[in-house]
Amino acid sequence: MGTLQRLSEIWVALRGVTRSGSLGPQAPRRLGAAVDWTRRAQLVTHDGGISKGYSLLRGHWASSYPETTGYTIPTLLRAADSQQDPVLREMALSLAEYLLGCMTMDGGAAHWASPNSSPVVFDTGQVMFGWLSAFDASTDDRYLRAAVRAGDWLVSVQDDSGMWAEHQHLGVAKVIDTRVAWALLELSCRTGRGPYRRAAVRNLEWALGHQDADGWFRQCAFAPGQDPFTHTIAYTAEGLLECGCLLEEVRYLVAARLTADALPMRQCRDGRLVSTYGPRW
Repeated sequence: MGTLQRLSEIWVALRGVTRSGSLGPQAPRRLGAAVDWTRRAQLVTHDGGISKGYSLLRGHWASSYPETTGYTIPTLLRAADSQQDPVLREMALSLAEYLLGCMTMDGGAAHWASPNSSPVVFDTGQVMFGWLSAFDASTDDRYLRAAVRAGDWLVSVQDDSGMWAEHQHLGVAKVIDTRVAWALLELSCRTGRGPYRRAAVRNLEWALGHQDADGWFRQCAFAPGQDPFTHTIAYTAEGLLECGCLLEEVRYLVAARLTADALPMRQCRDGRLVSTYGPRW
């Protein structure tokens, strides 16, 4: 069971508060269980980060994973506000502190925290979300400075086309980096610096060029010739959605909705979606 699944459960529960102003009857229990699992996933690592997940097959926890630790922080801070839980807030800030120690020599973030690790574009963007939300919650300039350093690195290694060709997981450029563009836009909002915004827009335009008319994305998989996972498709649409809101750019919102509208038509009767979708869904 992975961190991503638990984060999605927290997000759904908190979404209930955002939309209706109150939690549904089952949401408090589910939110509490998801938060408790996340607490345990931090405790078992002994280094301050959150485990990548627990293997039911092997019966053990994985090491801390900077990427998911990064985007856990804003989720936990929202949960802390929802539950009025200062302990949860302190947990979120301790995760941001852990990530400061994970920064690579370049200013980015890698898959695993190691002095010799090479930074990865997507992971760096997700860690930036953690630092930015920690800065918002604490006004501690160290978190903003870390995010700026990461943003500077991302701008410096971006291809002229708008994609990030280098520093990619498995060496493959992917449209999921719309979530990196989103992180850069958030950084631009806090610093007023134009290069972050321009880099984000370049990537969004590149990603739009890889969306088919039915909402499916090319270059969305981890390897050439593979069908993209449902979660990478959702990552891409989410990045377009959030960037569209920040930029007030209708084209990005329309692109995100195109994908979102396609998925319910593929939903199974029991509510699930399959794990991958090929061209033409």
